[in-house]
Amino acid sequence: MLLQSRLFLFSLLMLPALAMLAPLVLGAPWRVSIRPTGEAAAVLLILALAISPLKALFGAAAWTRWLLRQRRAIGLAAFGYAAIHMGVFALSIGSLADIVAGMAWASMWTGWAAFAALLVMAAISNDRAVRAMGRSWKAVQRLAYPAALLTLAHWLLLTRDWNEAIIWFAPLGLLQLARLATSLRRRDSNGRTGR
Repeated sequence: MLLQSRLFLFSLLMLPALAMLAPLVLGAPWRVSIRPTGEAAAVLLILALAISPLKALFGAAAWTRWLLRQRRAIGLAAFGYAAIHMGVFALSIGSLADIVAGMAWASMWTGWAAFAALLVMAAISNDRAVRAMGRSWKAVQRLAYPAALLTLAHWLLLTRDWNEAIIWFAPLGLLQLARLATSLRRRDSNGRTGR
């Protein structure tokens, strides 16, 4: 039953962070942990966003239902890596003035804006917030979509490597397009049968 526990899955997903941060204990510069933690945050955000289209495409199979139940843990792990990524980045810069000055660059403010969106979502990712906010909770959680676009922009502006970004983000884009096509097909067939 451990795999049903959100806390267990979150902990399991966060374990690789120890390996990403281990070089720092051995005296490596802060910057060595920036890229791996950022990539982990992006990959987990992509996974969290892929769950709804997977369910729409494959129906209520046991694995899609499990993913849906665990989406909050996956999203919180994405935030966890993003928080570590930002913390390590800030420590590598070492000066608040230099961090603020860096916000003039699109490669930097896109990352901070994505982090801000993830922070808002993480802050309300608990059962109490779900009950208190009602339907508006889901609307706030949709910040994940702009966060993903900002993350993609941040990645591209920093690395200028389209191949790597496409490897990670294209499957999500294709899943979303397939979900949209399936939804339009269903709506069209329901419209025809309703006439």
